[in-house]
Amino acid sequence: MSNTALPRQVSNQVLRVLHRNWKSFFAAQKAYNLEPSKFVSRPQPKYNGTYANTKVSLKNRWFGN
Repeated sequence: MSNTALPRQVSNQVLRVLHRNWKSFFAAQKAYNLEPSKFVSRPQPKYNGTYANTKVSLKNRWFGN
């Protein structure tokens, strides 16, 4: 599915969430490289190819689960 099929606000919000998730992953990976003993396992990205459980808002209306 193309992001042009969604309203612009929704697609922008999905991209913001994706960016925040990747930033978090890289920060966790950096912390893991400095001190692996603080982690149970190596950090993994949370991306699974879908955003079925992502809530987004469009002009004060919520969409999602």
